[in-house]
Amino acid sequence: MSNLNDVFLEEFKRLDKMCRERYQSEKGVTSYISDMKRTATDKSRSIPNWNADLKELIRLRHLRNQLSHEVGTFHRSMCTQREITWLRSFNHRILKRSDPLALLRRKANNPKQRQKSHPRKTPAASKLPKRISGCLTAFVGLLCLALTAALIVIILELISM
Repeated sequence: MSNLNDVFLEEFKRLDKMCRERYQSEKGVTSYISDMKRTATDKSRSIPNWNADLKELIRLRHLRNQLSHEVGTFHRSMCTQREITWLRSFNHRILKRSDPLALLRRKANNPKQRQKSHPRKTPAASKLPKRISGCLTAFVGLLCLALTAALIVIILELISM
């Protein structure tokens, strides 16, 4: 097995161990992925790189399964330094609580962040544009009436000449 494959497996095992401890489950990364999949799109949409992280976790779990269970993978170089770097970065994000699920929990527990993503209009604020629109419509209507009256006066004067 190539050295990159070894390093990749060690990094994946580290991530899997953190996830097993977090979920108190033997499934590890699979539990994390399941949690991400169960999260509603409207909630996950506000978390940066949610879909990219989910796809990468699924892909890297598949790569780990190939290395562990398929015949002949010991002699092929299947992993890249980029994949190892990504796993290390994701491990770091979990430790710093900046991973997608931690960000989602933080957002759910912080009412100010929830308000920013879904600002509520106050009754006065929601009626303001209608009031302005109504005033402008009334003003334009009165202006048209005044111009029409002026035109009628001018036409009558021209006819009487």
